[in-house]
Parts: sequence; C-alpha cells; structure tokens
Amino acid sequence: MNKARKQKIREAIKHIDCGTNILTDVLDQEADIMNNWPENLQSTDRYEKCEDAVDGLETATSLLRDALPYLEDIIM
Repeated sequence: MNKARKQKIREAIKHIDCGTNILTDVLDQEADIMNNWPENLQSTDRYEKCEDAVDGLETATSLLRDALPYLEDIIM
C-alpha cells in the first residue's frame, strides 16, 4: 500500500476515534437519563426508546472500537 492510501487510513482512524468519543459522550448522557428514570415510568414507550438508543449506541461504539486495530494493522 502506498503512502497516500496509508495516510487516508490514518485520517479515517482519527475520524473514527473522534466519532467514537462523541458517541460515547451521548451514550453516557442517555444512560444517565435512563438510569434516573422514575420506576413508575419505566414501562412507557418513551423509556423503551431511550433503552433502544442506549443499546444501539453501545453496539455502535463497540463496533467502531473493534475496527480500529484492523485499520492500524493495515498501515503498519
């Protein structure tokens, strides 16, 4: 792989890392909201949407983190 393509991968790694940090911040905020939800309202649609958002954000951040070592191996 040439230097230019490796540089593009380095840039992608930076963007993925930055995006993962942003999503982690959102995840933390949403999880805090969900964890402080009143117990009597935890069976509502709104709570379920919050829970789905937390689950989706956890999955997305995990997958992004898992991709980074593969990309780093490519440019080594």
